[in-house]
Amino acid sequence: MNTYELNDDEDYKLPSGKELAKILNVSNSTIIQLLKKLYQYLLFDFMHNPLEVNNCKQRVMIYIPFDEKNPAIRKKDPNHYHKFFTYIQLHLSHIPRIGEEIRINILEHNNLITNGYVHRIEHSIIGKTQVILIELHPFDNDFARWEKLKEKYEEEKRWKEYLKRQE
Repeated sequence: MNTYELNDDEDYKLPSGKELAKILNVSNSTIIQLLKKLYQYLLFDFMHNPLEVNNCKQRVMIYIPFDEKNPAIRKKDPNHYHKFFTYIQLHLSHIPRIGEEIRINILEHNNLITNGYVHRIEHSIIGKTQVILIELHPFDNDFARWEKLKEKYEEEKRWKEYLKRQE
């Protein structure tokens, strides 16, 4: 095990469980139990010595969610929705809130879609880095979605009233 030196700055390959078992001359089941125990110790240690997440990256995706894509349009032009997809990694000083509009003017020069409304934010911790995925919808914002839901509700209400009158 002395041959494995871990460095924060380098990409390194950790040995697999089987490789560890072979190096330590123990069975696979023993190594699995040891790794589980080590994991529990690590989690317990984080309670007393919190993991310091000191890096932050924001990834911005502008796209139309899959459930909103019209199958007829996709069949007619398979690349239609690719026109509405943009991805860029940034370092933002402020994390936007759901419903806010973001414009990324630097994307204009590549003929990419440059703005959208925040409809989802996801935070992930990867090592010592917090990755914030900010998903933008190119057309809709929360108010527009609310309007669609309201319209759908009222249409359903009218339909139920119509059915009652038919009885």
